[in-house]
Amino acid sequence: MNVLDTLINSLIRKSSFTLSSIFARSKNFKEESIDVTDVSESDLFQAVTACREEIARSESEGDIPSPQHFEKAAMYSRSVRNYENEIAICQMYVDLVNKYVYKHKPSKQYIDTELMPLCEPLIHRINNAKTLMPKN
Repeated sequence: MNVLDTLINSLIRKSSFTLSSIFARSKNFKEESIDVTDVSESDLFQAVTACREEIARSESEGDIPSPQHFEKAAMYSRSVRNYENEIAICQMYVDLVNKYVYKHKPSKQYIDTELMPLCEPLIHRINNAKTLMPKN
């Protein structure tokens, strides 16, 4: 076996190990993810309460609220087909970030690299929810 064959075999072993480990991690991740098929109104209420607490925390500390609570509440709203609530929750987060920008006047680079990535998933969710809303 020449050097090239040894290299190729080594790459195959590493790539199959890498693929199997990625597959195992993604399998475990799916098992740990939130099951939105069993969402109740109390789950949605708890998620909205967590959003309120995050807003209060961010206002008292003068920083940006974490988007995770808002994404979770929006996800729960979609699972119960309450698209108006989903849009309102996402829009509330975007408005909070806009309020932070207006108050603290960060640099354009900070807005582009730090703040916009926080808002993008929620803006995307707003657009998707608008398309899912029943037309009157």
